[in-house]
Amino acid sequence: MRERIAALPQNPAMYANLVAYLDAYAQLATADEWNSVRFAEMERPENQVYIGLTLVEAGLLAGKPPANLYVDLLIQGESCRTITVTRSEANLIMQYQEPYMSVCADSSYARGNWPRFLAGYVRDKGIMSLEEGIMRCTSIPASRLCSARVLG
Repeated sequence: MRERIAALPQNPAMYANLVAYLDAYAQLATADEWNSVRFAEMERPENQVYIGLTLVEAGLLAGKPPANLYVDLLIQGESCRTITVTRSEANLIMQYQEPYMSVCADSSYARGNWPRFLAGYVRDKGIMSLEEGIMRCTSIPASRLCSARVLG
């Protein structure tokens, strides 16, 4: 995945397609979806100015549309950890179906996320198998934690 993102500057059509996808994703439920996503953590010192800002605010600061800023940060190798303040049901289901998405339960704010995800989305809505759902709650977050410890 990192190799494909690194290739974006050399492939304008691929860059444009990714920006269009992100914009379509953000527009799925509301015209203001980018305002519900805040940057929570940035690894690169030059990007830490965006911490706490919504994607719209960060885009204004950078002089770029939100989707372009997000893609540009990914190209730089930034991890772009975000917190979503509100999310429509349609966007939440779409996000859960992305293969890289994990389910977080690392704070008192997130308490109950795993049971809510496994019961509500895996069992009741059937958006993925139980095995896949458990992987989203366990091995995907664990692999990121291990990568973070190895890298830094």
